[in-house]
Amino acid sequence: MYLGWYPCKLKLFTSLIKFNNKEFFVNKVLVAVLSWNRQPFTKRFLETFFNGTKEPVDMVIVEQGSAEPAKKLCKSIDGKITENGSTIKVIWNANNVGIPKGLNQAMSLKKPEQHFMKIDNDVIIPSTYPDWLTHMVDIIENTTEKDNMKILGLSPFSPKRPFSERFNLRPVTLKNGHIYNIEQVPHNLLEMGILIANSIVAKVGPFNNNGLMYGYEGVWYQSRATCSKAYFYTCEALHADSLQLLESNTHQSLKAQMLKGVKEANVVLEKFSEDETLLNVKFKE
Repeated sequence: MYLGWYPCKLKLFTSLIKFNNKEFFVNKVLVAVLSWNRQPFTKRFLETFFNGTKEPVDMVIVEQGSAEPAKKLCKSIDGKITENGSTIKVIWNANNVGIPKGLNQAMSLKKPEQHFMKIDNDVIIPSTYPDWLTHMVDIIENTTEKDNMKILGLSPFSPKRPFSERFNLRPVTLKNGHIYNIEQVPHNLLEMGILIANSIVAKVGPFNNNGLMYGYEGVWYQSRATCSKAYFYTCEALHADSLQLLESNTHQSLKAQMLKGVKEANVVLEKFSEDETLLNVKFKE
């Protein structure tokens, strides 16, 4: 069985469109990220995302009424453009409006030709696979009619799940001849990071705002999409909370001692923890 990926050079994530007889390049993916406290998580996510994605995207961060550390981070990057042409826009909510509504706010900015990606702000993408998003887009754009893979997820890292216990792990050949490993699952994908083809967004529309709890907004969406769903096996991501990033600087140990015995200590730490090191993302001047 082929277990790698097809070594190919892919085009940048831009589409050439015409408007009023003028030509414009549009980034092919709009990435939606929700921010609610936990500033060290968001900071680490931004670094691993932009340093691991060579092609430009439009990132929309929905700030959900966080405490000052998370707000300060979002303010520092709002409106900036990375060296590779990724744009960052922040939507400011006074309060947490919930996951579905926040995602819909970001989706409302998506251009018709763009694909949509929802990804958690505590996800870490290893640097061992630098072109992961390039190849995920390649799959959803060039999937065969038989495979019809229009929703693709980051493969959840799990050292306890051996190779033999993977779901239908198999190589797929695209219409352009490229070959990738995917893990086809008999159920909906986990919520940590999923890429949805623009054709699916056009058919399904926005997320359901009616009383959906965390973790179910994507299940609702995927259940209404008439396509195959799979994990991009080659790129395994993990959640930052497994690395205890809320203890990322010396202030956190002091706060933990001060809050010892307080019922809401974890909540307070999530609000006010702050990684004050310089954000390791290169922006255009």
